[in-house]
Amino acid sequence: MAVEGAVGLGMAGRGVTLVLRTSWSNCSSWVRAKEIVAIRVYDCRAFTSPRISGFRPSIK
Repeated sequence: MAVEGAVGLGMAGRGVTLVLRTSWSNCSSWVRAKEIVAIRVYDCRAFTSPRISGFRPSIK
C-alpha cells in the first residue's frame, strides 16, 4: 500500500513540475490561475484514480 502511494505521489509530482514549467513561459496571469487550478485537480485525481493507485509496471 505504501509503495502504491509513493508511485502515485511521484507521478503527481511530475505532472505538477511539467505544468509549473509551462506556466513560467506564459505572460497571462489568467493562464497561470487556470494552471494552478489544474494542478489542484490533477493532485486530487492522482490519489483517487484507480489507474494510478493500482499502477504496477509490467515487464515483458
